[in-house]
Amino acid sequence: LEKNQPLSPHLDREENVPLLSPVQSPLIVKFGQKNIRNPDASGVVFRTRSGAHVLAPISGKVLYAGSFRRYKKILIIGFHKSYFLLLTGLDRLDVSVGQEIKVGDPTGCMAKKGKSYLYLELRNHGIPVKPHIMKT
Repeated sequence: LEKNQPLSPHLDREENVPLLSPVQSPLIVKFGQKNIRNPDASGVVFRTRSGAHVLAPISGKVLYAGSFRRYKKILIIGFHKSYFLLLTGLDRLDVSVGQEIKVGDPTGCMAKKGKSYLYLELRNHGIPVKPHIMKT
């Protein structure tokens, strides 16, 4: 998946949704693996370096960008009718609600101090889907 490449309009199966890795960091919790950072096993978790830049894993429209409960900053990107992607753990957001973004666009940064974990969850019709993450 190339940076700024538009998402194919022909997503016929949820298993065929390629996502750009939002960070150049190791994936430490896989989909389906329960963990304190993934209690429902509905997403994946990256261990990021301090201040890491977070890129848009997919092209779409920003549906939500802001604080929510204990999750620091949350970014929700809607795409292809019934899909949305959720990123949590960001310290700063550089996008706003209603903004159209392309895969690879900068969306925000992780905290500059301490351990940082980025959580990613992909859903179709509200149901968690195993993400297929491509390396940056």
